[in-house]
Amino acid sequence: MSQETSSEMNRREFISAAVAAAGVVGMACAFCPSAALGQATTQPATPAGPVDVGLKSSFDKDGPTVTFIKTNRLILMREEGKIYAIDNHCTHRMQAVQVLDDHLHCPAHNSDFKFDGTVIKGPAMQKGPLNRYAISVNSDGHVIVDTSKKITKDQWDDPSAFVSVA
Repeated sequence: MSQETSSEMNRREFISAAVAAAGVVGMACAFCPSAALGQATTQPATPAGPVDVGLKSSFDKDGPTVTFIKTNRLILMREEGKIYAIDNHCTHRMQAVQVLDDHLHCPAHNSDFKFDGTVIKGPAMQKGPLNRYAISVNSDGHVIVDTSKKITKDQWDDPSAFVSVA
């Protein structure tokens, strides 16, 4: 028999306790976004430079187009006769936003944005609207988003900030 005192733990007890602790941490992570635990999630970065998002004619109705949300982290929005490009990283902690029926939502910390990127509520109020990028149409009629050129809110009316639908 072992000569252990009651304050000492044998190897089997230690391993059992470690496995139990890991299980509790794993359960917490399963129910909470990793950002809520202070961890960054691994998401693909928005590519730097020009991105061809297709023919201008393919943006034929108002509302968000999410075709490029997973591959290029871009939401293309057609609204009030303009097409513009929005980064889908929340400005609060750079988590991915989701497109809902009438707004954009960050599930990590519950920030909400209008479709134009303006903050409606949540911790992103302190950081400002979603980033936009320069956008143009090339000679072949393709919409090109230049993610190396951010458009700030005071530049939203600048011709490089949108493509006119007409």
